[in-house]
Amino acid sequence: MMYDPQGKDKRAIRQIVQEKAPPVPFQNPCALKITAYLPIPKHTPQWKLEFMRTGWIRPRVKPDSTNILKLYEDALTGIWFRDDALVVDTTVKKLYGTTPRIEIEVMELVDFGAMKRDEAKQVWADMMGVRI
Repeated sequence: MMYDPQGKDKRAIRQIVQEKAPPVPFQNPCALKITAYLPIPKHTPQWKLEFMRTGWIRPRVKPDSTNILKLYEDALTGIWFRDDALVVDTTVKKLYGTTPRIEIEVMELVDFGAMKRDEAKQVWADMMGVRI
């Protein structure tokens, strides 16, 4: 689905992402990674096709990466994360693909700020594989 800020598009996206959503939206900070595979233009010279398929030539056309991000942040709010203010790390890539599509990855991050000092130290040590 391409960028179109109309409400019907957000509703359509919400229906699709609902199927894979967690039972309860994430309450902690999240990372959001979006990869948009745009269609290869029809009259592309043969020599450019492989460069496009492998990401050496990237789309320099609309929609803008920021518009893609905003559309999907808004559509995922309340389904994947409680509020889009929880999205603290974002990546948006625009690539060409033989099958136009959007791939979305949402990852809940560890919220050390919500932990007590000793709990945060222990979680960090466990993540790093060290003993404290």
